[in-house]
Amino acid sequence: MDPTGKWKSLDNAATFLFPVRALSNVFRAKFLESLLKAHDKGMLKFPGEVNQLADARTFRQWLYHEVPREWVVFSKPPFAGPEEVVKYIGRYTHRSAISNNRIIAEKDENIEFWFKNTKKKGRWETTSQAPVAILDST
Repeated sequence: MDPTGKWKSLDNAATFLFPVRALSNVFRAKFLESLLKAHDKGMLKFPGEVNQLADARTFRQWLYHEVPREWVVFSKPPFAGPEEVVKYIGRYTHRSAISNNRIIAEKDENIEFWFKNTKKKGRWETTSQAPVAILDST
């Protein structure tokens, strides 16, 4: 908007609604705000080696020191209209890092699961790992 309150066209208006740099700053702020709210509500669990992050002050300090100040939001014009954009985003938002059928067991706060070892000709193997954080939606 210009100083008189009227909408003005931007140089990049033909390609993007918002400047990517500004979008990156807003996305970072919104993401961190939501993460802090989830932490304050007790929705994040920190097992094993990262259990000190359950403390609110420690978590905030960790975010301050470890989260990069500059974020880059990959932005490009929508390709085939809003319906296609929703389909594209849906493929990623309803996906988990490790699908349930690959999880074998939970032992001593570790998750045991199958993975495809590409360094060994795509052979399926098992491993276990302590989750960094678990989002508890209850």
